[in-house]
This record gives sequence, C-alpha cells and structure tokens, in this order.
Amino acid sequence: MKRSLRRHIKRAINQTRPTHGNVTTVIVFPADAFADAPEWNPGPGFKATIDEYALRRDNQDGTVTAIVSAAGPKELPAHHGGQWTEPEVWTVTAPASNCIMRSYVFEDKPNSITWLADDPDAVIHREPYHGHPAAAVHAYWEAFETGSGFWPQLLVDGRQPYGAGRRWVALTFEPRWAGRPGEPTVGDLLEAVVSICRRYGAKVRVYPWRPGARNGPVREDHLALHMLLRSRARLAATCSDYAQIAGDDLRRTRPDLPVQGV
Repeated sequence: MKRSLRRHIKRAINQTRPTHGNVTTVIVFPADAFADAPEWNPGPGFKATIDEYALRRDNQDGTVTAIVSAAGPKELPAHHGGQWTEPEVWTVTAPASNCIMRSYVFEDKPNSITWLADDPDAVIHREPYHGHPAAAVHAYWEAFETGSGFWPQLLVDGRQPYGAGRRWVALTFEPRWAGRPGEPTVGDLLEAVVSICRRYGAKVRVYPWRPGARNGPVREDHLALHMLLRSRARLAATCSDYAQIAGDDLRRTRPDLPVQGV
C-alpha cells in the first residue's frame, strides 16, 4: 500500500508545486468502522446537516424544524436570547424563508438558532443538554479525538460524499514547506495515513491543489497534517500505550488487519 500511496502523493505534489496550495489526502473509513459509536435521531424526516450537532426536517406547511445540540451559552448569553449558564438542546420550528434558518443554522453557525428567541414566528422548545442522548454522541467523538488526534467527519454540505455511513478525515499537506525545520515531510504523511488505514481497514484518495475548486468532494473540515502529528506527540508523552492508540506499530502487532489499496 505504501508504495502505491507514495506514487499518488508524488503525482499530486507535482501537479500542485507551481502554486502554493495543499495536497489533500482523504482517508475514507468503512461504514462499520465505528459500529460502537452511539447514535441519536429524534424521529422520521430528520436529517443531519452538520454531523452530530444540527438536524433538519422540512415540514409540509412551509416550515422547517431544526434541532441544535449544545446551544450556548456564549460570552454574552443575553445577546443570544436569554440568561442561561449551561448548554441546551434547542428545537425550533420556523418558516423556511426565515433568513437565520436559511443561511446560518444548517451551514456553519448552528448556535445562531438562539437568535430566534424573540422571533414571534418561531416555536421553540428548550431542554438541558447534559443527560440528553445527543450529549452521549458528542462525548464519544470528543473522547475519540483525544485518543487518536482526529475526528472522523460524515457530512459535507448536508450530504455524505463517500457513501452512506462512511466517515472520513482529510489531511492537508503543503509541499513547499516539506522538510523545513518543524514541518512534516512526505514520509510523515505516508506513516500517518498508512497507520490509520491499517487500523481501520480504510481507503485513501489523494487530490492535488486546484485553485478555485474543491479538492475532491471535500471543501472544509480539513485537518492539517502537522496538527495530527502534534496531537500524537502529546499522546506519546502522556500515554504509555500510545503506539496502540496511534496504530504506528500495527504492521508488527496486528498483521491480521486488512489493508485497502488506493
């Protein structure tokens, strides 16, 4: 796998080098890679739009229902609809034409749902976040990120770009900085990607930089390679079984794990 992956990365680097862009390596996990992860869905018709944090249902009466988990409090909670000190789960039904529902809640600012607190056309239900099923989902993935250095994503613009239930992580690598003091190399990228793929039986896709276009189906939620390496370095300093977590020695300790080709 490493030899084939190196060829794909080198080809993407050569296509990228005339510019100052990134090479993006997307690791795509099998649909059952995280079978033990808890899930929560409020009922029929709801679809996730921002992974585990926002869900949407289009109603037949021209309204939209949004559920946002862990809403607020922010620095000035009164500015966002009231004084509260703990995060909440907000369920809001409002006209589909509402600018906040149309432009913010289902894109990159789900907590903007609290701006509807004084909207007379919005029907709002608030409940504590702690103890809610959504909190268990978030706790699982936050613990996963702490132990592995990355958070597998599911959605891009409300859709699953690599197939139903298939999570992914996109590692970015900037060729022009490779090998400089403190910067990762192609070898670092290879080791990181191969170790993750061996641990989870994942596949890899490599995209060169294309100015003005997406690097494959993924546009956002990229994880810079150096951030992953730094997270793993911190784990190495604090966790005696870091190699088991990071998967760096899986070829020696777990030869039974499958390795998928590029």
